[in-house]
Amino acid sequence: MAKWVKTCKEFSDVRELIRKVDSVGIMKSLLNICRKYSRDEEFDFAYDFETLGDEIEDELLDEDNVREDEDVADYYLDEFYDLCDAARIWLAM
Repeated sequence: MAKWVKTCKEFSDVRELIRKVDSVGIMKSLLNICRKYSRDEEFDFAYDFETLGDEIEDELLDEDNVREDEDVADYYLDEFYDLCDAARIWLAM
């Protein structure tokens, strides 16, 4: 069994946005979470979260594209899941 080093309590909000199919809301929430973890200078994955956050932020500049194309949000959710697995961050229910 994996040993989790952090718990992302904010992810419960993302789960609700997934149920509502709110692609823009998902992206904004992921950006906020990435920013949170990127500020932790002691955290080995801070730079990875910063990079992912920058990519999400760039996508959000074209908010209409994100709203119309759920695949964009799905792509970044997959990237976020993979990063959290690597960083051993449990995503709260």
